[in-house]
Amino acid sequence: MIVSGMVRMQIGMESGVADVLRAYGKQASPADIKKVVELCYAEGLPQLTGNYIIGGAFESPASLAETTKTVLALLELAPGMLDISTTFIMPLPGTEIYQHPEKFGITLEDRECLTNLEDFPVNHTEALSLPEICMARSRLITAVSNKMKQQFKEGLIPKTRIYTDFKLAFNYGIAAGYLKFIYAKDPIMVAYYQKLIEYQGLLREWHELSEPEKNNAVIQMIPDFSLLDINHFSPVELDILAGAGRFTIAETAARLNCTPADLNIPLKSLSDRYLILFSAFI
Repeated sequence: MIVSGMVRMQIGMESGVADVLRAYGKQASPADIKKVVELCYAEGLPQLTGNYIIGGAFESPASLAETTKTVLALLELAPGMLDISTTFIMPLPGTEIYQHPEKFGITLEDRECLTNLEDFPVNHTEALSLPEICMARSRLITAVSNKMKQQFKEGLIPKTRIYTDFKLAFNYGIAAGYLKFIYAKDPIMVAYYQKLIEYQGLLREWHELSEPEKNNAVIQMIPDFSLLDINHFSPVELDILAGAGRFTIAETAARLNCTPADLNIPLKSLSDRYLILFSAFI
């Protein structure tokens, strides 16, 4: 399916506890879900979204802790791919959980779900009150968000995945969690990938350059100087940016009385901060 063009897949992960999954009639176990995540990541699926039900069958502090542990472990297996969502349980009329909620360890406070707008539960469990279920969801969302931010900060998300996320957003309006809550918060990063995708094949990233190109490529600055705080740059980096769009790497090195190899570190640093791209021509 990936070869045929599939870019996003959604599965119901529901819980990190095997007994809870069985209560929902799921045939997959947490171990099965882990295998799916590993396979999708290895095969290069751009986005895999999974939903977890908070405050559902037999929910307790222990099950919440296990689910949180499971979710964070899955994120570690697939940095940049997983798009985790959470919902409260909404028992539909005619279902077993609606007819006999006590079999699932829950009590429906609003059987008609009139107060449910996806951000407010309609039940409590034997171990958790309705407000505690609300708090539990907020805590899981925070834990997931912090994990994603940590992965990005530590450089654990492959650049190819970041590029693909932006391409899907710009071309098809498909925006996953990493892009919406992390990448898109940085206007410089957005401008960088917008140019890279708009001029696909003409602009390239530092890590894509061959050794000869690290001499002959023209440095292109992406954001406007008005977006930058020059106090965060070294003198060499400022000189590189000042000549961007006019000089090759070798010409820039000659201007600074150094070799092109001497510029590898500052060029990589500027590239990693989404400030420069490279072209074959001025």
